[in-house]
Amino acid sequence: MLILDDQLGRRIAKLYQLRYTGTLGVLIKAKQAGYLDAIAPIIAQLQQQGLWLTETVIHSALTLAGESKKNNANT
Repeated sequence: MLILDDQLGRRIAKLYQLRYTGTLGVLIKAKQAGYLDAIAPIIAQLQQQGLWLTETVIHSALTLAGESKKNNANT
């Protein structure tokens, strides 16, 4: 399993039929496995360090991790 965040790397991995995930995928899996309580603060730190993420990608990751605003409003 490769960890790739850039589009070129993902295209090449797909071309060679390699399994890959991104940084957010690793965070989601870590939360699901119980290693993290929340990924939102880590995403914020990554953004402060220069990792560029669209709001759509962030929202999707938070939803998969059970941290979307909609999910939090229902708990």
